[in-house]
Amino acid sequence: MIIVFSHIDFVPDELQILIQLFENGMEKLHLKKLGNIAQWRGLLTQIPEKFRKKIVIHSNYELQQEFPEIQLHSGKVFENEGKY
Repeated sequence: MIIVFSHIDFVPDELQILIQLFENGMEKLHLKKLGNIAQWRGLLTQIPEKFRKKIVIHSNYELQQEFPEIQLHSGKVFENEGKY
């Protein structure tokens, strides 16, 4: 399983890199950004809808109203065989 956490800043060519990762089997993208909601919306709008269901956002939860297929991060810590 491939899970990726985004860089906290918006970076050049990020959209193309993310789409390429999705096309090559990335199963989950945790999107964590400092940008404003307009920047988030701009990125999410450009990601093909078929991949958005694999995105977990860590803030700007109101975006789920526009993109109901994205997931919200619950903030819980999950234990994996006693390791975090």
